Amino acid sequence: MSDASSTAEAGPSPSRDDSADRNLAYLVYGLLFFSLFFAGAPALVAVVIAYSRRGDVSPLIASHHRFQILIFWVSMVLALIGGISVLAGLGTLIANLSQSISHEGSISLNNFSLEVRDVHMPVATMTFAAIALIATLATGFWLVLSSIFGALRLASDRGIGQSRA
Repeated sequence: MSDASSTAEAGPSPSRDDSADRNLAYLVYGLLFFSLFFAGAPALVAVVIAYSRRGDVSPLIASHHRFQILIFWVSMVLALIGGISVLAGLGTLIANLSQSISHEGSISLNNFSLEVRDVHMPVATMTFAAIALIATLATGFWLVLSSIFGALRLASDRGIGQSRA
C-alpha cells in the first residue's frame, strides 16, 4: 500500500501507458485546428485541457501541452491585434464621415444619392483594415499549421523542442 501511494506522489512514471494522454493531446490539437472555423470557442476548451493536464503527463506529452498553450496565446494576441485594428478602422471611418457631414451641413434622406467619386476612404482606415486582414490571416495560418505540425510531431513520438534522438 505504501508503494502505491509513493508512486502516485512521485508523479507519472515514464513506463506508464500514456495512450489516453496522447489521445487527449490529439483532441486538443483538433480543437485548436477547428477553433478557426468556430470563432475560437474550441480553443478556450483546448487551453483549459492543456493547462490542467500538463503537470500530470509524461515529459513528451507535457511538451505538447506547453506547445498547445503557446498556440493559444499567439493566436489570441494576433486576434486581438486584428480586432483592435477593425475597431480603430471603423472609428476613423465614422470620424471622417461625421466630419464630412458637418462640413456639408445636413443630409436629406429623401434625395440621398452617393456617387463613387464622392467616397473618400481615409488612409488610416485603409491601414487599419490591412492590419486587420493580415492579423486575421496570420491567426488562421498559425492555428492550422501549428496544430498540424504538433500533431505530426506527436504521431512520430517526438516532443516539441526535442531533436531526433
